[in-house]
Amino acid sequence: MVVWRPSLQNAAFLASSLHIQSLAFSFALSSPHRHYHFYLHTQLLQQCIIKPNYNTIPHRSLSLLHATSAAHPTAALLLDKEHSCESSKEGLEVADGKSQAKQKKLQGKFLLGKSLSELEKLAIEVGEQKYRGKQIHQLIYKNKKNDIAQFLQVPKELRENLISTGWKVGRSQVHHTVTASDGTIKVLLKLDDNRLVETVGIPVEEEKGLNRLTACVSSQVGCPLRCAFCATGKGGFARNLKPHEIVEQVLVIEELFNHRVTNVVFMGMGEPMLNLASVLSAYRALNQDLQIGQRMITISTVGVPNTIARLATHKLQCTLAVSLHAPNQHLREQIVPSAKSYPLEALLEDCKHYFDTTGRRVSVEYTLLGKCENFLLMLQVFLN
Repeated sequence: MVVWRPSLQNAAFLASSLHIQSLAFSFALSSPHRHYHFYLHTQLLQQCIIKPNYNTIPHRSLSLLHATSAAHPTAALLLDKEHSCESSKEGLEVADGKSQAKQKKLQGKFLLGKSLSELEKLAIEVGEQKYRGKQIHQLIYKNKKNDIAQFLQVPKELRENLISTGWKVGRSQVHHTVTASDGTIKVLLKLDDNRLVETVGIPVEEEKGLNRLTACVSSQVGCPLRCAFCATGKGGFARNLKPHEIVEQVLVIEELFNHRVTNVVFMGMGEPMLNLASVLSAYRALNQDLQIGQRMITISTVGVPNTIARLATHKLQCTLAVSLHAPNQHLREQIVPSAKSYPLEALLEDCKHYFDTTGRRVSVEYTLLGKCENFLLMLQVFLN
């Protein structure tokens, strides 16, 4: 496999989570020297979030973070903008404390997304028989209970014990729905931290009279890649979704349509490859707990260096869909800013490697825009 941009690959190994990489990717896209800035931002964010040691952060790194803080809310969280770079340490410490408090709330203890064996183990840990875990599994995945208080099939003591120890089902409030003339329903979910995320249910009537229901799920709140035609990217990037926040989107679609979801596509808000850990965890739950066939699941990506090869190592039976949107590198860079760091030849080579490793086909997604300049002009006129 051809490896492009060694600095990007090294940065991926330096970062301890894809969340760090997605932030760095977002910060660096607007910089003139993207490759160097991605590497530098990855190191900086790792130091700020994973191992805070502000005395070792280069002055130039802090300057870069200051420069991006106005455009990126997450960068602003890491800095006290009233202070200069030389006195940033105190601002970073305060912001880091707030970020940790919010992150602690998001991490929580959620039943949704856990496997049958994990729920059985939990039942034993709280002093119950193993079969209680199977009951909880059925309640959240089959009966689609939204709250532990609704678990009337299990003892009251167990319900109270789970609630008192901080466990939640992990379901969000349906904030708004819109139904199209063809029956498609777009759902806006309000998460625990009041962030909003979209999911879409797409029904299809087949010739044999059987309904196919596809859930188009989001993997991030917002998106850092900012493709020219995508409204999500224009709203900026907030955070990655947790596994239960991905799984619940499918349950919501099933409830709205009163029909089992047969297909799942990771084509909603966000770039799945920048939240691969949560996507893989949700994938397992969708397949094993909701009984959706692996070949009925599609993971879509616009292309992030090194991640397709990483996905290939899991040898999943899902379909990989790659959003090209352009027949050549020059046009693709105009439509997809991140393409500057991931040449088309390298992306196609990674797709070939994925096919050779998994034996699964790679689909190509292509949005017909005409000339990019004309499209952007039309979009500007429309928005005005």
